[in-house]
Amino acid sequence: MPPQIPTEGKNKLLSHTGLPHLIVACLILLIVWITESVISSIGNEAEIITIKSELNDDFELDIQQINLETHLLETVDDLLEKIADRSHSIEQIMNLEVIQQLGIVEKQQVLAHLARSLIEQKDYDNSVTVLNSFSIQDRTALDLQFGYAFSLSANGNVEDAQLAYLKVLESKPNHQAAALNLGLLQKKNGQCKEAIKLLTHVIEISSGQKLAKAYAARAGCYSEVKDHMNAVSDYRKSIEYRPTHELTWRLFVRSLGYTQEPYDKKLASFEKAIALNKKHYRFHLQKAQFHLDHHDPTRAIETLKEAKSLSRDNLEARRLLAWAYLEVNKRHSARKQLRYLESRELAKSKKQLINYLSQYNNKEYLELQTILKKIKIKSPELNYLAALVNIKTRYYKRALKHLNNLSDHPDYTGRALVQKAKIYRLRKNYKTALTLYQKATFRNKSASAVWYEISRIWAKQEDYEKALEILQQALEIKPTERKFLLAKGNYLKQQNLLEGSISVLEQLITDHPRYIRGYRLLGDVYMSVGDVDSAIKVLEKLLEIKPTDELTLYQLATLYLDKEEHKTAQDLLKRLLAERTDNIDARYLLASSYCELGHTNACEKELDRVLRLNSTHSGAVNLKQKRLSITLLNQNSSDGK
Repeated sequence: MPPQIPTEGKNKLLSHTGLPHLIVACLILLIVWITESVISSIGNEAEIITIKSELNDDFELDIQQINLETHLLETVDDLLEKIADRSHSIEQIMNLEVIQQLGIVEKQQVLAHLARSLIEQKDYDNSVTVLNSFSIQDRTALDLQFGYAFSLSANGNVEDAQLAYLKVLESKPNHQAAALNLGLLQKKNGQCKEAIKLLTHVIEISSGQKLAKAYAARAGCYSEVKDHMNAVSDYRKSIEYRPTHELTWRLFVRSLGYTQEPYDKKLASFEKAIALNKKHYRFHLQKAQFHLDHHDPTRAIETLKEAKSLSRDNLEARRLLAWAYLEVNKRHSARKQLRYLESRELAKSKKQLINYLSQYNNKEYLELQTILKKIKIKSPELNYLAALVNIKTRYYKRALKHLNNLSDHPDYTGRALVQKAKIYRLRKNYKTALTLYQKATFRNKSASAVWYEISRIWAKQEDYEKALEILQQALEIKPTERKFLLAKGNYLKQQNLLEGSISVLEQLITDHPRYIRGYRLLGDVYMSVGDVDSAIKVLEKLLEIKPTDELTLYQLATLYLDKEEHKTAQDLLKRLLAERTDNIDARYLLASSYCELGHTNACEKELDRVLRLNSTHSGAVNLKQKRLSITLLNQNSSDGK
């Protein structure tokens, strides 16, 4: 066996090498690095902490210490030290000889001062224990009952705290802090009927900050019972007395979402709320939700981009941004946000939601419909998604059921309203659809997309004059929106106002030089007036943008054949057939061109191809018979000679 080195020798050896010092130094560096990382992460995420809506900061602490003689004050300080160093329990402290030897009055003074000090230090467990040593009569006489109620409340003992506050109010009915705190507890406990009554009393007897808190708390109760008009009114009054209170502003603008106040007025309130803290990204998220629910996805996208810049890694902002892009059918932009979320989101439920949104964006409607149908309890977001999926798959009754679940939700009321209108439009129930779309315009008169949808309903009923009148309201809001201008060109065309239509569409393709639908409609209008050269010019430009577009190739070939330019037409048709060999119309048109030029072999070859694709193609059958008749006639003529 090899000789064993004594432990002492090892330690001595290590001490000479300095290795222990190196290890300790490394550990210290590691601890510092971890600490800095934690602090950094806390700092980075500090702005995204959700502010609770319970207004816990509004509870009033109204206690005052009384002057004690020096020796009694020193006793209290000594007791607080013992509590702080945990050398004694509160029960042991109260039984110390230094307290027990005091007279009744001095003992009460010391314990009262101790209890108040513990409340100031937020040591509510010990303050409750100390105050329980007093009878309720003594707590009332020594003005300790309020502190007792406050400590019980802070410990979560809501029921006993309410009873304790009631005892305060029995002896002092106008005790502002007690009445306010009891009202807040009732609100928190879901007793809004009682809370509204008590908070109304607080409002009558209070001023300043307490008055502001009472108005805000009563507003919260009005919101709970869905009395949104009174909620908004109370939040406004609270803000008058506490104009820089961020949470009140947030709750105020949320309540505004339920009211019929004008969009611009609501938006101004959001701007004021954001001005309080421009770096608080949650205000921006709330504002974006507001834009989406008031049919203004463009502004929602702008707001969310700003929110993203304030909290770059915030996933909620990106999910909302994906939603906003989906609302305006910008699938590529939505996909970009969803891919980012797929790589970063860790929460299982949210990751599933992102997968669902990706399926919707990829038009996997039937698969997604099956998945969502199995989810019994759906969040508002999933209800809305399920509605959209059912609209896409034409299960309109199911979609309406999901949308009805959202009719009272502040983030989805307007969005649900517009989707309901869409369902009735698709069902051709135009009267109901118009009523719902008009409700949407009452929520936001500048909702250009809604005015556009209303114009489409009138166009569906072939009242193009009315459609144009309504569309003009959308154009006043967004005068360069390409789909609005396209609709205007179409409505003018349908009224046979072709010069006006051409003027609008020419300007449209000038402003949007790659807008395929604009070129196509303009080409149709030129063909309607018989201006073949202009139609060809437009379609040639369209072909530059989309070289393999079948419809454009076919239309151009038709126009060149009208001009007897067979070679150009044939080249276009061959290009088309190279992309789509089974296009019967193109092949028949090519056969007709060959036949007209007397290219017998090419004509017969193409006709045979048409008939292989469709043996009953009337044009090809007739042309084949006609050519056969001509051939027989020529043969008979030759035989006669």
